[in-house]
Amino acid sequence: MLKTKSFIVVGETLTRNGKPEKNIAEKIDKAINEYLAGLGDAKYVDLKTNVQIGTTNDNGFITIITDGPDKPKAVVDSEEPVIRKKKST
Repeated sequence: MLKTKSFIVVGETLTRNGKPEKNIAEKIDKAINEYLAGLGDAKYVDLKTNVQIGTTNDNGFITIITDGPDKPKAVVDSEEPVIRKKKST
């Protein structure tokens, strides 16, 4: 079953050695890798990104599409169900 997970990553522009540097790419890579590492039996299908670069803040909207088994449903007790008869009035 296909499933999606979307999240927002916020980066910023830092000044190092007198030059502005953006850290959005590293933050997006880290967020994607952490999510993919925890997939378990699910398999990666596709990745969609939308990154908006600003003067001080950068925003990335990431959607990851995976395909994997459904989560197990409630465990059903293997014992026979108890059937109660209605009392006649």
